[in-house]
Amino acid sequence: MSPNNIFEHSFYGIYDDDSMNAFYEREMSKLNGIIAKKDLKIEELEKKNSVFKKRLTKYYKQRHFTIGDYVSENDKLDDKLVKVEEERDHLKLMNKKLTENLSETERKIKKEAAKLAKSEIDSQIYFMKQEYEDKINTLEKLEAEVELTGTIKDLLE
Repeated sequence: MSPNNIFEHSFYGIYDDDSMNAFYEREMSKLNGIIAKKDLKIEELEKKNSVFKKRLTKYYKQRHFTIGDYVSENDKLDDKLVKVEEERDHLKLMNKKLTENLSETERKIKKEAAKLAKSEIDSQIYFMKQEYEDKINTLEKLEAEVELTGTIKDLLE
């Protein structure tokens, strides 16, 4: 046999004392063992699935729910979700409008406060000027009195 022949006995672990049939029988036996293990696992999983289905069916029956009930409940929840999203969007819009109104009100308040501050400053300046003029008039009167007193004193002496 050539070394490149994939059916060469040594490739499969077959030596001169083994026959091809014995080799195939051993391989088939190994595969049958693996298949049997897989079959046992499948049976075990089918049993578990059956128990789960029974429990699930019992659970649904206890709760008197059907698929239609779940669908209608899901539809109701979807409707509620849509309503809540609409409310949220409406509230966002109201919040935006309120924020704009607040900004406008803040601008008006700042403008009015600036006007009030300016008028307050103007009135304080006006009153300070009045006080200053009153003090100057008083000083002029006092100076006139001092001069008059000085003149009277000079005359008396």
